Amino acid sequence: MSSPATFPQPSARRAIRALVPMGVITAMFFIIPIVGALMLDLDVDAWIVVVVLLGCGALIVEDQFISPLRQGRKRLRQAQEFYARADAARIPADDAHGAQVLNRLNWYEGRQRHIGRLLQGMGRMRWIDWYDPAMREATTKLGDDVSGLSAINDAVHNAATLLTLAPGWEEAWENECGPLREDLGTFRALSEEAGDAVSAATIDSELGWARVCGARLTALRARLASGSLAPGAALDELDAMAAEIRGRADALARGALAAEGSGGKKEGLEYYRKYISTWKLPDDDDRFEYSGTWEDEGADGGAGGGRAGAPSAGSYNPAATIRLNDFSPGIQAARVRWRGLATASQYSSPIERILEAYDGSRDSEKKGKKKS
Repeated sequence: MSSPATFPQPSARRAIRALVPMGVITAMFFIIPIVGALMLDLDVDAWIVVVVLLGCGALIVEDQFISPLRQGRKRLRQAQEFYARADAARIPADDAHGAQVLNRLNWYEGRQRHIGRLLQGMGRMRWIDWYDPAMREATTKLGDDVSGLSAINDAVHNAATLLTLAPGWEEAWENECGPLREDLGTFRALSEEAGDAVSAATIDSELGWARVCGARLTALRARLASGSLAPGAALDELDAMAAEIRGRADALARGALAAEGSGGKKEGLEYYRKYISTWKLPDDDDRFEYSGTWEDEGADGGAGGGRAGAPSAGSYNPAATIRLNDFSPGIQAARVRWRGLATASQYSSPIERILEAYDGSRDSEKKGKKKS
């Protein structure tokens, strides 16, 4: 959702029209119970009803009268503060990862100027203006846009910090590792499900490979710290690892479905192929979103550097990664296109899609067997 091209002119008439039905409904929840309590000899059950109605009335007042005023002012204040403190981070332009972040930054600066013009044109808001439905819709869109701009600012900060190995680069690096760690967790779940169709040795091999990947992430951080690996090269390694995880998960799912097909019936595998063929980004409306959390068996010591073999977990901000994912803010301006499931294209896309396709394909296979 993008911010409005212009803000509507506040209208007290529209606001009053919107407030009248709300006021009537609220009065019903307050006046009827109070009049009933004063005029009637109520028993305990009736008093419970009165209290419930009064409580409902209080919630309506909060939701329809108080909250719009508070939320509207909050969104406007956030937009003003964000626009005032925004600055252009210095990112190495000769780095491919830095270049795509700078492309998104240029888009972000354009949105800044647009929001600034909107705010200048708004003037001073009266309290009743916040109840104008048109104004409420416009400020909601503005708030959504400001959230996206703030997320880009975080990505810019992480890029400037990591690519120059400035203080705090370790946190920026771990945030970059977040999508891969989350995908590795999904890969382990896929491997366990595929265990019904392929050999135990194959699953052990896949799980062992996932542990090695986790260890590689920790090793890359150590090489960054020692200066033996440049930040841009480390991000290239993440590109390759992300593509490898996707490719390995795809191969495992296809192999398991092929093994499950019996008597030449391959309904599940055909379903899977059709599903995966629709994986087109970033224009895909059916995008998957990273949760921002991951769990690891801990063979690599985890992001926190715990002892080897200890289970670990963590969280990260998918919107603030330098490398792109399906919901990276400003993704359309990055000038980096998705080039296929197994390509290294500065992209991490949740392999939860592969797991979901595999589960759906198994259901399709079972239905095909029942029909036969």
